[in-house]
Amino acid sequence: MKYWNKRIIVLGIAVIALVAIACGTDGASSSPTATPDPTQTAVPGDPPPADPGTDAGQLALARERWAALDISDYDVTMSLQCFCPFGVGKAVDLKVRDGVITKGLHAAGSDPNTEIVLEYYRTVEGLFEFIADAIEQRAHSITAIYHPEHGYPKSVFVDFVSNIADEENGFTIEKITASAFGNTAADELAAARGRWLEADLQRYSFTFQQFCFCPPEVTEPVLIVVRSGEVKAVSRPSSESHLDPPSVTDWVAVEGLFDLVQGAIDRDADVIEVEYHPEFGYPVSAFFDYVQGPSDEELRFEVSDLTGSDGFSGDGSEADLAAARIRWEEARLSDYDFVFEWHCFCVPGFRGPFEIEVRTGGIARVWAMESDSLLDPAEWGKYMTVEGLFEFIEDGFDQNAAQVRVSYDPELGYPVEAWIDYRLNTVDEERGFSLADFSAS
Repeated sequence: MKYWNKRIIVLGIAVIALVAIACGTDGASSSPTATPDPTQTAVPGDPPPADPGTDAGQLALARERWAALDISDYDVTMSLQCFCPFGVGKAVDLKVRDGVITKGLHAAGSDPNTEIVLEYYRTVEGLFEFIADAIEQRAHSITAIYHPEHGYPKSVFVDFVSNIADEENGFTIEKITASAFGNTAADELAAARGRWLEADLQRYSFTFQQFCFCPPEVTEPVLIVVRSGEVKAVSRPSSESHLDPPSVTDWVAVEGLFDLVQGAIDRDADVIEVEYHPEFGYPVSAFFDYVQGPSDEELRFEVSDLTGSDGFSGDGSEADLAAARIRWEEARLSDYDFVFEWHCFCVPGFRGPFEIEVRTGGIARVWAMESDSLLDPAEWGKYMTVEGLFEFIEDGFDQNAAQVRVSYDPELGYPVEAWIDYRLNTVDEERGFSLADFSAS
């Protein structure tokens, strides 16, 4: 009996000790210094925060960035890295709509004869699943590079088993086009149109050439003259011939070129490649492949030598004439000399060159350099001061000349060179001049 009594006493002491420890623990948790931070309190059921130092953590963060964009429609250029049939790994353009790949197109530079098997490729969400599956399978190595802002995988390469060949697999995204990124064909067209409208070019000409399965007369380069947004004249520089007025309606101004691009967008052309002028926005070149596969329906065009905004090396617009006049007026020069020469279908003695002296704003002396002789004052009316040259240029605009090209001195504003073609379909009525060796007296 004494033995069992001792055991009961020992057990009682142990129970008392355990109760004391438990009470002590409760007391410690009620202490203000041990109160947990509410911001760090985990909610039951929430996943642990992503660890950016792990593959799984990087994947989770990238998925969050992509999901925040809420993009389900986009175009992506993607290539494969795998032991696949010959040519399969080359880049293709994929159209993704409502999160599903709907079409695969041959990207620029790829072999158009290679079959595109859509099952080989994945959407952005599919790439995330591919990476997640590799992590779950504990692949030997996973190399994934994510877009720092948008989160999509720029490149992925997975080696599932280190000592087995030909089972590696990877993807590379070269480009994604989506409305959220503002880089769709429609976005670029809108921005280019805005630059063109801001330039406000009402008088201009440009060389246009289209490349298509069309008759030769359609693909030959033409010079298009535009006034107030309408095509006024069209000529063929190669043959120096002018098209009859009814044919003018077959050609378009820059606004019409924008409409061609918009038409390709509206038709959801398989390929739309457009290069716009960085300053004025007009299409410099464009290529449309409306349905990739069938031939003879592609269209390509090029625009060059657009003048009216930059003449020779300066600007041939009325706005730049006004700006040049302001620079000249600010210079306040009334006494100056220059060498002048007409460019026209005129007799040699009329063209010059001539040394012209201007004093108090009027011609004081004209020296014929070839004959080394002074001109009689009665002949001075054929020549002009700088102010008269400005009026000559302005008259070209007032007459709605087919082409007015001018370059001005960048500092003083006087015209350095000018050429006016009053009527494109008329020969020998063009007139221009050059001014050199200007000096203020």
